[in-house]
Amino acid sequence: MSDRITQIVVIDDHPIFRDGVIYALSCEADFRVVGEGESADDAILLCRDARPDLALIDMTMPGGGVQAITRIRVEYPSIRILVLTVEDGVGHVTGALGAGAHGYLLKGVGSAELVEAVRQVARGGTYVPPVFAAKLLHARTQEVPPQPMTPAEPLTEREEEILDLLGQGRSNREIGLKLGLAEKTVKWHVTSILEKLGVENRLQAAMFVSGRKN
Repeated sequence: MSDRITQIVVIDDHPIFRDGVIYALSCEADFRVVGEGESADDAILLCRDARPDLALIDMTMPGGGVQAITRIRVEYPSIRILVLTVEDGVGHVTGALGAGAHGYLLKGVGSAELVEAVRQVARGGTYVPPVFAAKLLHARTQEVPPQPMTPAEPLTEREEEILDLLGQGRSNREIGLKLGLAEKTVKWHVTSILEKLGVENRLQAAMFVSGRKN
């Protein structure tokens, strides 16, 4: 874990839920919640005044989550955005990611996954749970037939095993349990796979698997 403190603002119009999220984040030594609000306008003001590293945003707050994300990405592009919401439709996920969010989580997720998602997004990555990756993949393949692709460099046998599981929407932890590997070892292999395929994230890797099977 880095010694750097991640400054976070939390915007959600349900005070009890917001308090719970803030408590979970405040228990981590590398997080500091520097502001909270309940609307899109609050989100913009907090990003302007607190200049956080990351904004945790609800999709259905007053003023609209997508509107807040769009404005933050234009006015404060260095701020990372993670959505935490009850909306589980593909349209909401694609809308948030299309507006510039870097991650998407459902309310009801455990504190451990919330913390993992915040850390991953704050470090410059993206975070979409496997269930959403599978939904997005299905929606994408219904619109455009997957095109076969060829890796720039051959994958090892172990990488092929992991790639197939990525195509099923499995998390690093699930892959590790399936193959008897440590989670950090799986993460190392996933990084290698993405580099060899020339893709940016797990969803694109899953689409590679889909395209190869068609």
